[in-house]
Amino acid sequence: MPSIAASQNPTPSQLKPSIGKRKPNKKESDVWEHFEKYDLVLDMKAVDGTERKEVEKRAKCKYCSSTYASDSKKNGTSNMWKHLNKQCLHYPYRHKDKNIRTLAFDASKGNALVSRNFNKDNCLDACIRMVVRDELPFSFVEDEGFREFCSVACPQFNPPSRRTLGRRFLEMYKKMKEKLKVDLCSYRICLTTDTWTSVQNVNYMVLTAHFVDSDYKMHKRILNFCVIDSHKWESIGKLLENYLIDWGHEKILTITADNAAANTKAIDYVRKKINGWKDSNSVLGGVHMHMRCTAHIINLIVKEGLKRLESSIVAIRNAVKFVRSSPSRLSYFKMCVETEKIECKGLVVMDVPIRWNSTYLMLDAALKFRKAFDRMGDDPDSSYLMYFKEEE
Repeated sequence: MPSIAASQNPTPSQLKPSIGKRKPNKKESDVWEHFEKYDLVLDMKAVDGTERKEVEKRAKCKYCSSTYASDSKKNGTSNMWKHLNKQCLHYPYRHKDKNIRTLAFDASKGNALVSRNFNKDNCLDACIRMVVRDELPFSFVEDEGFREFCSVACPQFNPPSRRTLGRRFLEMYKKMKEKLKVDLCSYRICLTTDTWTSVQNVNYMVLTAHFVDSDYKMHKRILNFCVIDSHKWESIGKLLENYLIDWGHEKILTITADNAAANTKAIDYVRKKINGWKDSNSVLGGVHMHMRCTAHIINLIVKEGLKRLESSIVAIRNAVKFVRSSPSRLSYFKMCVETEKIECKGLVVMDVPIRWNSTYLMLDAALKFRKAFDRMGDDPDSSYLMYFKEEE
């Protein structure tokens, strides 16, 4: 019997595999359950006076007459699997996995219970629409919470990376843009444009198309949203011209913009360019192309009328500003509302002086809380009255 030491330290000769022993054969692919192997004789060649057969190993589908090369050293089984899953019309199991239907509630059919097929592309497109509509970052799909939700709600869907989502988004955008170009060619459209400056001191411009379809339904489509150099008419006019050239649309009925002098000159520039195009379709040479913004006109009229009540509006605006200026003051105001038993779920809101509708909302809300403001003024310990004596 060999010693323990000898068994723990084998000699190099003991490590060599014994001659005649072979490793077990690798498991054969399951594809051979659906294919038959055979040898195809290609040619008879005479070499050194002897005849030799040139044989090619091939495999034939058991369900149709398709054949594929099957040499284990040169060819794999990918083509045969592809043939079974996508090409062979007589393969009985080809649609077995893809036609697995699940029951789900369809909101478009009144939450009726319907059967659906899983489609990876449809899920990916729905994921892109979710990110766009909810204004989410592309990296949202890589968050652990979203991936865990998908693994539970739809295990078949493998969430993409943010780069894949970005590429797919651009592809979808190009397809939708081309489709919208074709749809707009059938209608004469009215354009609306506006420019503004953000809090980051960046100038933006948007162009929106409005049209009525054959069923007399109004449609609105945002054509472009981008950064603009300045609010000068040269920048606005040239950018509008580039937009129209990019979309390839010449049937423009009107362009609505604010009553600024820059917009008037910009639209005059665009009218001149459209009339100079070879296939210009402007109505009456674009004489009535410039439409003044009605909302802007109403805003100017109301602001002119509110000048007579300027002192009263400023006083109410200061009262609202006092309430909204700190959490402690807001809490004190809520306490006064509860004391006066004012049944109103909302609170006072600040207005934007350049927009009359926001001023109206501020006055309407402040009127409901008039008793609460009076209580704050009657309190001798309150800083409410002292606030109006502070120098701004």
